[in-house]
Amino acid sequence: MGLKDLFSKSKNPDQPAETPVAETSHAHIAESNGIAVATVLCERYSEHESKPIENDLLDAASKRGHKLIIDMSKVAMLASAGIGSLISLHQACTKAGGKLVVCAIDPQIGQMLKLTRMDKMLNIASTREQAIESF
Repeated sequence: MGLKDLFSKSKNPDQPAETPVAETSHAHIAESNGIAVATVLCERYSEHESKPIENDLLDAASKRGHKLIIDMSKVAMLASAGIGSLISLHQACTKAGGKLVVCAIDPQIGQMLKLTRMDKMLNIASTREQAIESF
């Protein structure tokens, strides 16, 4: 087994490895079990970033049955435009018969989502693995 084999295997043997699909300036998108798994690469998810991120993720979700996981582990600040973008993505996935799960949220962002009751609308998982399992 070479180095390439080690890095291409999933950490969990019961869970399939993710296959890279696209890399934009705003997100890294992979696929796992037919689910689009997107990692938002921006530290700030605000008005400037929200539309490009939303467009990239809608495109990825539409090609995978509107099943989308958004990994927010790199996001330190979520502005109202970012929340609006997440709501739009949630509505688009739900309307098309799919599902959106947001995971790996910074604790302060999670607290803000609770205060605004967005945690009741959005499906939120603590980890990427839990998000994948929720499908």
